[in-house]
Order: sequence, then C-alpha cells, then structure tokens
Amino acid sequence: MEHRIQVLSVKTNLKDKTIILKCSSDIDEDTVTPDSVCLALPSSAKMIPITLSCDRRLIIISVIPEIQVGADYRLTTTTDIEDVVGDKLEPLKALKVVFESAVTTSVKIISPITFEAIEQGQEVNIVWQEEGKPEDFCYKYELQVATDSGFFDIVLHNMIECEPATPPSFSTILPAKQYYVRIRAVKDDDYGQWSKAVTFTVPKEKPAPVPNPQPEPKPRPGIPEIVDYTKDDTPVVFAPEEETPSEAIIATLVSDTRVNCDELPQTFEFVFDGAINIDQATVTIKRRDS
Repeated sequence: MEHRIQVLSVKTNLKDKTIILKCSSDIDEDTVTPDSVCLALPSSAKMIPITLSCDRRLIIISVIPEIQVGADYRLTTTTDIEDVVGDKLEPLKALKVVFESAVTTSVKIISPITFEAIEQGQEVNIVWQEEGKPEDFCYKYELQVATDSGFFDIVLHNMIECEPATPPSFSTILPAKQYYVRIRAVKDDDYGQWSKAVTFTVPKEKPAPVPNPQPEPKPRPGIPEIVDYTKDDTPVVFAPEEETPSEAIIATLVSDTRVNCDELPQTFEFVFDGAINIDQATVTIKRRDS
C-alpha cells in the first residue's frame, strides 16, 4: 500500500508575504517546482506569481505581488511533491488561505477628489481619515503615489505618523502628470487594506496665446447697376411754374399836387393810401388850360 505524507499546518506571514506548509516528513526540494504548487485569487481570476523553497519539513511559498489583506486565496498542490524516501505528498485541492492582519480599520481619502486638477507649482494636499472603532486606530499610515493605476511606477512612498488630535494629511509638489494615490493603516508589522485609489492631475501650463494677424478686410462688391440703354437718360428740365398773381390791391391817390404856374415844375409828389408797384406804373402829366 502506497504511503502518503501529510500537510500538518498552513501558516501565513503578512510581513514576509509567505505561506508556510509544515509536512509530516522531510521534503525532497527537487520535487517542489512551479508545476507542483499553484496559488490563485478567485476574485480577480488570476494566478499569483510565487517562488518556492524548502527547509526540511517546511515548504515556503513566497508571494511576489502585493498581498490583499483579508482576501480569499486558493492554494493547490499536486502529487509530484515527494519526501526524501519517495513517498508522495497528499495533494491540497484549492485550500483557502487568508492573510490576516491585526489592523481592523480602513482608510478613506478625502482630498484630492477624483479627477481634481491641481495647479502646477501648487502643493498637492492629501487628506484622509481612518474609519472603524477609535480604540483600534493606528495613527500610522503608508502612502503611495504612482503614475499608473496598478502602482507599478511609484513616484512617492512615505510612512506617516500622526497625532491622535491631528487630522492626517500630507503635502507635496509634483510635476505635471496624472497621478494615483492610495493609503493604508499600519500597526507594528501588520497593515490594513489599501484605500480606494484616487486619481488627480497636475496639468501643464498653457502657453501664452500667440496673436493671429487678421488680413485687412477687402471691400465688399456693390450691388450691380442695371442700365437700360433703350431709355433716354437726358434729364428733363421743368420750367418753373408761373406765379399766380395775387388779387391786385388798388391804391387810392389821397393827395396830389396841383401847380398853377406858367412853368412846368421839376418834381411832382403823389401820396397813396397803400403800397404800390411802380414797375409797370405809367405816370402821365397833362397840362390843363385854365
């Protein structure tokens, strides 16, 4: 009858990012290969990159990417793993593995808000709050700023401690680019889950507008004049209308000069009772015999 060795215990270490399998017999490390151990995260439907090593009865699985605290990992082993005498390891079938943490609080970023634009040269003021039971607050935080949502290109990584009476915050000046920020609470060697990442931008300065010279306005063509050559364009001159003479005003001679002498006087004076028109007046002087 084939003898099988057993996995006696499974232990996780959040700080070292390791899963340690303790077996019932010393393991042949040549049989522990990437094909014989598999770690997955069902929530993301991804296989997790790992490295493997052995220390007698211990199989040490080191997780390469960031650990998700409290997430349900699944660990699977095959029958290819043997001990030093050739006995096979009883396989694990999608064993649930959870990285527990002493940190039970979470972090929420208050500022900047998502897609906020920060003026270039101005300080980026990052403000957050720790949520949970006040007696469980850590007052110590890990802050990361990256240029990608996966936080592979990290441009800022700080550990920040705050006083209980002081709202946690951090200020810095960043060059023009789009950024992502996340924060998590830290307590001794443990840490909590990362906050929801917030993205913000530092836009480039807009260059001064260059005046665009406008061409001189061209005169608009006038409305074409239609000339009718069949008509006589000689201007017609109308004779002025003759003034209608007003009703003649008859002036009456109110005095005259009667001369009784043998010689003709040089002047005569006539007086009328109204204005008279002498343009067409005819004065006849007759000598009357006495």
